Amino acid sequence: MEKQIRPTQKSKHFEQIVEKRFANYKLMLYFALLSITVLFLTLSVLYLFSSGYNVERKAPLVLHPAFFVNSLLLAISSIGLYFTQQFYKLDDYHRYKFALGVSFGAGTAFIVGQTIAWYLQWDAGFHFNHSSAAYLYIISGLHGVHMFGGLVFMLSFFVKALQELKDFPTSIIYFTDPVSRFQLSNLSLYWHFMGGLWLYLMIFFLLAR
Repeated sequence: MEKQIRPTQKSKHFEQIVEKRFANYKLMLYFALLSITVLFLTLSVLYLFSSGYNVERKAPLVLHPAFFVNSLLLAISSIGLYFTQQFYKLDDYHRYKFALGVSFGAGTAFIVGQTIAWYLQWDAGFHFNHSSAAYLYIISGLHGVHMFGGLVFMLSFFVKALQELKDFPTSIIYFTDPVSRFQLSNLSLYWHFMGGLWLYLMIFFLLAR
């Protein structure tokens, strides 16, 4: 009986250690998200002040349609990550990898699409001498940097899933690993937050131009 109990006790002890460690990681993530929120709210306020003090009569900022397409791509990426979590809970490693791949692919397309949107916006005549356009490039650029950081982590997570989820026996080990569960939870929190932040920015630029 002791030989059967000991592995279970060790497993529970390991999971408690991982849970405590990742609880600290999640707390740090909350602080990071709070800092990001303060940063973008500050930039939003500065944008409003600069628009109020700008006496030059320039054409109002018109967002290029590419930004709306990118918003759709980011929404698809967030939805894909949501289903990734659901398939993780169901231990469905086939659909789990597919959903994670969709999320990563749409996230990558968003980053590439933002680069294209900046070029098209610039080509439409909205340069840095246009104060609203300058803030658009700076704010969306900072958002893109934060998104790229999350995308790099998602890539490492996706590669790990492809390497370890090859058949049903290996999937059992993967889905019972508390490290993978907590990493996916933190990744999802960060990614959904950045998606919500982009939605706010789009609405902000549409209303405050």
